[in-house]
Amino acid sequence: HYAVVVANGKRGPTSKRTGASRPQGRRPPSTSRSQPVRTSPVPASSGDTALRTAVAERSRGIVVWFSSLPQFAIPGAMVALMAVGLAAPLVVALPALLLILVFIGWLAFLSWPVIAGGQRAVRLVAIGLVVLAVAGRLAGWF
Repeated sequence: HYAVVVANGKRGPTSKRTGASRPQGRRPPSTSRSQPVRTSPVPASSGDTALRTAVAERSRGIVVWFSSLPQFAIPGAMVALMAVGLAAPLVVALPALLLILVFIGWLAFLSWPVIAGGQRAVRLVAIGLVVLAVAGRLAGWF
């Protein structure tokens, strides 16, 4: 492809398809749908407390690590832990269910200030279902 001289006298890159030059300083839109993980501190919003900020700061490394895992890894692990929690002997089932409860509770705690009412309800229902599974296992319902 050929470079085109732009109005200011500098050469600008040309499009391979049309041969037209693109304005300097502008990048083509990204085709990737994934967003980069933010690693700089997020400014505190009105819903943040000192505890939430401290937990968010301490959680940053693990959140970055979780975001680098394959997309199916965490949901797959949750399904496996739930299967163990519902089918395994109580000694193995309770730690699996409690691990799910802690994980979902931790994510809900971190995201609470930035999510809407419907999303909050989904998180509360998920936590309630895991608590119900723990209670059911302890009571011998299944």
